[in-house]
Amino acid sequence: MPYGELGHVGKSNCCCCVGFSSAFGPVTPGCGCEEALVMEIVEDMKKRQQGRGDQGQIQRQEAMMEEIETINTKLDAIMDHLKMERS
Repeated sequence: MPYGELGHVGKSNCCCCVGFSSAFGPVTPGCGCEEALVMEIVEDMKKRQQGRGDQGQIQRQEAMMEEIETINTKLDAIMDHLKMERS
């Protein structure tokens, strides 16, 4: 399942057990007694969602557009230097 499709990822409690849940359902590492591990997993999953989900796609597209603008500027300078017409 892609990170962008996980939906909400968060810590969950059931009775005295701790775990986390997302679109793939609840998970309770360490038989539900590992709160520090759960928090580490939740934080890591959220970072991955941001980096690889829709937000990450938008950031990569913006970076690509900046590079294209730089290339276009350089190409224009080369064409001017060679006295080539632009179409």
